[in-house]
Amino acid sequence: MRIIEIGTFRFRNLSAALTIITMLFVGSAFNNASDAAPKKGGILKISILNDMRGFDSLKVPITGRQRAFVMQAFHENLFDIDPKTFEFIPRTGVKAEALEDTKRWRITLRKGVKYSNGEELTSADYKAHFDRLLGSKFRGRFVGSLGPRLNRVEAPSKYVVDFVFSEPSPGWKTIMTLNNLVWWVRPKGYLDANKGKKSFNQNTVGVGPYKLKKWRRGSLVVLEKNPHYWDKANQHVDEIHLKVLKTQISRLQALQAGQADYLWIPPMLAGKAAKDKSIKLLKSVNWFGGLGYAFNNSIAPFNDIRVRKALLHALDRDKLTGVLTKKPKKAPNSQYAKGHPWECKNVKQLEYNPGKAKALLKEYGKPVKITLVSNPLRGLVRVSEAFQAYWKEVGIDVTIKPGPRGPQLKRLIASKKYDFWFDNFGDNSDPSLVGMAYHSKHKGNRYSIKDPKIDAAIAKVKAARGRDARHKASCDYQQVIADQARFLIWEQAKVVLAFRPYVKNVIAPNNIYPKYQRVWLDK
Repeated sequence: MRIIEIGTFRFRNLSAALTIITMLFVGSAFNNASDAAPKKGGILKISILNDMRGFDSLKVPITGRQRAFVMQAFHENLFDIDPKTFEFIPRTGVKAEALEDTKRWRITLRKGVKYSNGEELTSADYKAHFDRLLGSKFRGRFVGSLGPRLNRVEAPSKYVVDFVFSEPSPGWKTIMTLNNLVWWVRPKGYLDANKGKKSFNQNTVGVGPYKLKKWRRGSLVVLEKNPHYWDKANQHVDEIHLKVLKTQISRLQALQAGQADYLWIPPMLAGKAAKDKSIKLLKSVNWFGGLGYAFNNSIAPFNDIRVRKALLHALDRDKLTGVLTKKPKKAPNSQYAKGHPWECKNVKQLEYNPGKAKALLKEYGKPVKITLVSNPLRGLVRVSEAFQAYWKEVGIDVTIKPGPRGPQLKRLIASKKYDFWFDNFGDNSDPSLVGMAYHSKHKGNRYSIKDPKIDAAIAKVKAARGRDARHKASCDYQQVIADQARFLIWEQAKVVLAFRPYVKNVIAPNNIYPKYQRVWLDK
């Protein structure tokens, strides 16, 4: 008898799993913020940091969080995950089957789902979309989001899509629900008709609840209801206005002044927002990793484990968590955040022990001078300075160099002309992704790690089947990373949504892209 794993639960067959999923969907997943019946109408005002560069998924940077706020209103995932229960909820997909030892995932589409131009969503659209992504020179942007080694997409029938991998991908169902930037699917005919046209990037169609009404470049994006949306019960406000404000603080100020209704804010502003009684906050687990510092393992002194351990022993990580918030807390040990369904509670990081740090440096026998490439944001420069002070106490000479951002930072990392830099430690949505970039043969190994112990631990993660075995293998892998002192985990910030009290049905996001389309306004 086949066991189906859904989130943190198991079912003996797919039919039972889908029954439970449907119950969750109809019950509480998207109606958990208010007992009142949703009101229709009104304008939801959101402030974003950056304007759109266009609507083509090959040209809009996949890391563009604010741009994704716009794009996700046009499109829809195959499945969502309930942020409380971690159960899967059907959206444009109604069934998912793992075949061929999870090398093939078969998705059955919901019939009758239509794009904003009236065309029906079919499997041919998914094949055309992914053929375009996988065949483009920008393929590398999507590698992590597409899961481990996605080979191709097939369309065996009108409403059935097969995602075929070159190796087992047991966690791909979770991956595809969270990494929604790759699901910007459009009709095959639309892609064919607009191939090579410059105008293709100026507009778009999708199966999501909203469509483009107006785009005032540099300042405002206006969305209106998609008249063909399949789930009208969760399509409430008439329009969404996304106004561009260039700084984080100006966005918060707009919310405080009533010029915005709803926005994502960085955790460093959460404390300031919490003091304002006219604002509500909703925090949730960040599924996409956390913050830390990475070594260039290919050069001295970081190729010596004594130095790496000394650097970590020198830090009081608990106190460092309070540099931005002024409220220190227990530092994270797991690469999965507290409350994450894959959290590892028993990973042991190197303890704060300046004496051990000094002894290891003495054993190393050479002066240690390093340059720390810091994120230029003022708050993160302050964090770098706090690290610098701790290392100075044990005799490590650290120079802070404000680094570039965006493409320039990527080029710096690719050049390997750095010592130590501030980094996000990866996609933690599922064990099949976490830490894969640490493998010696992985093309995305930007830390220059070549460690047979880590390679062996990753192999065990890939070989594991069943939730318990996969969880154990993942935690064991993380312990190897900690023992080898390959990466410093500093913080795992929450995803923070800030909104006015009249904004209802705000759902705690399970990733950095909240489902703001389903809110309604009680005013």
